[in-house]
Amino acid sequence: NPAASPEHINPARQNRRNVREAFHRILDSQLKLEHRGIEKSRRILDFQNFKFLLKFISLIPAVFLANQIRLVSNAQKISFDKVFPRFLNKTFVSPVPYSLKFESNKIAKVKKENVFNFAFVGRIEFDRGIVYLISIMKRSLSLDIPFYLHVIGDGSKRNWLEKKLEEIGLTQKFIFHGNLETNFLIETLQKMDVLLNLTEFESYGRSVREALMLDLPVITFESTGIKDLLVATRSNAIQIITSPEDLSIEKIDNARNFIGDEALKTLIRQERTLGIQELIRSWI
Repeated sequence: NPAASPEHINPARQNRRNVREAFHRILDSQLKLEHRGIEKSRRILDFQNFKFLLKFISLIPAVFLANQIRLVSNAQKISFDKVFPRFLNKTFVSPVPYSLKFESNKIAKVKKENVFNFAFVGRIEFDRGIVYLISIMKRSLSLDIPFYLHVIGDGSKRNWLEKKLEEIGLTQKFIFHGNLETNFLIETLQKMDVLLNLTEFESYGRSVREALMLDLPVITFESTGIKDLLVATRSNAIQIITSPEDLSIEKIDNARNFIGDEALKTLIRQERTLGIQELIRSWI
């Protein structure tokens, strides 16, 4: 439906969306640096933050001219308004809506009782935390956990990841699914035991929310996009780790025993509804 797409309403809004994405990267990185210090700063710059900084600087004029700045979580808005109080009256929250198929699909979960299945969903890129996937696999071996790692997605660093797995002899533990259509994604996720979200700069986390709607628990870093969810849950739905070495038998058992969190799913539904309403309001 063309009416549902911002690009068909005003091409200039696409530029503002690009500005917003740049803000997410820079803001989340800045907030993390405040807590992790100089060593963290060096490591981030070793990846690709310099490119983000260049892009950010080039977009500053557009930011000042923008009528609205869309953010995708309440936690992010609070942080953004604190760092950029000048834009306080321009910001609004509108999360990225997930597919309703994640609610309507009723495929029963099928799991191997003696094998723990990790799922990673997203781009195979350094900024999505693929370096940590190697460490998670090593940590699982040290805990004597029979496991498989299922990677759903694709990216420019796939060859790098496959080479690293080969170097450490873990190729047989790795199952690559590629990009999947929504129905096949749902069917695959419902065979998993936990979703891994290993990016430290997650501004929203749609794949996290989609997994939770399927009653699939998540092991994740505490990024900006996760903080709104933590407010709503007291269950084992979200297991926070500070590093791959923080993975434990207890967290694995919590994931195995998780059966669902209706309060959390209610929050995610409300996010979706309010987010779409705010987005439509911004178009008018």
